[in-house]
Amino acid sequence: MNSKIKKTVTGDQLANQMQYYVEQQKRNLLNQFYGSLIQISVVKICKCMTVEVQKMFCLWQIHVIQYLVDEILIQ
Repeated sequence: MNSKIKKTVTGDQLANQMQYYVEQQKRNLLNQFYGSLIQISVVKICKCMTVEVQKMFCLWQIHVIQYLVDEILIQ
């Protein structure tokens, strides 16, 4: 590599790249979240589920929603 060639990055460029990365991560997590909700909805249609399993799914949904609020929406 040629050490004479240096690419300078301005603060604005770095901020834009970081903002883009954060937005991308938010979209990925939201997509995973909605995908999980759809999967849960499909599973809940099965009448063979026991009450205990349904409770586990509900608790898991609450956990995911809490995570979204804490990690994503506050940023």
